[in-house]
Formats: sequence, structure tokens, C-alpha cells
Amino acid sequence: MGNIKFLDPFQFLPTSLDNLVALLLKSMKENFRNTTKYLGDDDLVFKKGQYSYNYMCDRSKFYETTLRSRENSYNSLNEHECSPEDYQHAVDTWNHFGIKTMQEYHDHYLLLDDLLLADVFSHFRRNVLYRITD
Repeated sequence: MGNIKFLDPFQFLPTSLDNLVALLLKSMKENFRNTTKYLGDDDLVFKKGQYSYNYMCDRSKFYETTLRSRENSYNSLNEHECSPEDYQHAVDTWNHFGIKTMQEYHDHYLLLDDLLLADVFSHFRRNVLYRITD
């Protein structure tokens, strides 16, 4: 798209972002430089958020002022229902960050996703790619 090239990170690190974050977290929160810089070091930010892709079917949903119900959180992409634990994580995120609309939740979800991915790739570059070239 123009000068932008979209790459699927799964081609380089073939597991879910949630798994990659959990693995990196075992070696300390200090590996999450970008995430902690912008979102702090609360345990809530070291887990990929929940997003209701099916529920967010039109722009009017962005104006809602409450988190969607757990029943409206089914993900048809992976045919996965939102667990009570995952839903509670979404509620805790909403409350902790003072989120007021689904638009704000959406933006937070995308920011967290990008920051976690940046930290995972930074760690990968520092500890795998640079060691290969040494």
C-alpha cells in the first residue's frame, strides 16, 4: 500500500502474541521498554487484551459508554468464547485506565497490541539476530 509494506509477524515468530508475551515476561518486565514507557508496569499490560470483533460491526458501537457483555464477546475468527477470566481482564482494563467509550477501549487495545509486539520483536532482534551475526 503505497510505501507501506504489511508483514505478518507470524512468519517470523510462529505462535500467538499472547504466548510470546508470556514467554518474554518470564525473563522480567524490563524487556517491555515500550509498553512500560507508555502504559506503565501494571500486570494488566502484560497480557494481550480482549476485543469483540463480531460485536464491533459498525461505527455506532464506538459511542457506547459501557463494556460489551461477555455474551457479545464471541470471536468467530478463532471460534472462541470469551472466558470469565478474559472478560474480567477487559473489565479491569476498562476501570484501571479510566476508559469511557468503546472507541477509547478500541484505541487502547490497538496501542497495547502494537507496544507488546514492538517489545517482542526488539527482544528477538537483540537476543537472536545480533547473536547470529557476532
